[in-house]
Amino acid sequence: CNSVLKRMNRHYTIEEYAERVGILRDVFDRPAITTDIIAGFPGETDEEFQTSIDNLEAIGFAKMHVFRYSKRKGTPAATMKDQVPAELSAERSDRLIDLDTFMHTRYLQFFLGEEQDVLVERVIERDGEYYARGLTTRYSEVEAYAGRFAPTPNTIVKVGIDEVTDCVLHGKILVKPFDSRYN
Repeated sequence: CNSVLKRMNRHYTIEEYAERVGILRDVFDRPAITTDIIAGFPGETDEEFQTSIDNLEAIGFAKMHVFRYSKRKGTPAATMKDQVPAELSAERSDRLIDLDTFMHTRYLQFFLGEEQDVLVERVIERDGEYYARGLTTRYSEVEAYAGRFAPTPNTIVKVGIDEVTDCVLHGKILVKPFDSRYN
C-alpha cells in the first residue's frame, strides 16, 4: 500500500514496483519474483492491510518473506503514533503466510511435468533408497527420488517434476551426472 510504503520511507510506489515486475516477466521465463513484507507497521489500518493483500495477489509473487513489525529503539518507526497491537500484527502475519503458501504452491505448479536442473545439496537415505534434496535454477526446493544411486552433493542432476507438496517440488532423477565411480 503506497501510504505504508511512504511511512516506511520507501521511494517508490506499488505501481512502479508492479511495472518493473512486469518488465522482468516480459524478459525472463517464469522468474521467481520474491518480496519481503512487514505486517503491522505503525499506522497500518485494516483498509491499508487489505490494499496490500490485493496488491500482493495482483503481482503474484513466487515467494514472500513475511515479518511481523517489531519496535526497535532508536528507529524512526519506534516513535510513530498508532503502533499496531501485537495480536493484530500476528493475525495479519498469519494471513500473509497463508497467502504466501497459496502463491508459492501456484508458482511451483507451473513446473509440473517438466524437467529441471537441480543442484544437489544433500542426500537422504530411506530404506536403502536415496533421495536428493536441492534447488532449481529458480531457487525452488526439490526432493528427487534417485533409487539405489546416491547422487553426489554439489552436482547438478536432471529431475522430472511430477508433484508439489508442502511448497516442495518432487520428482525422479532422470539423468545421472557423469561420475567415474558409476561407469
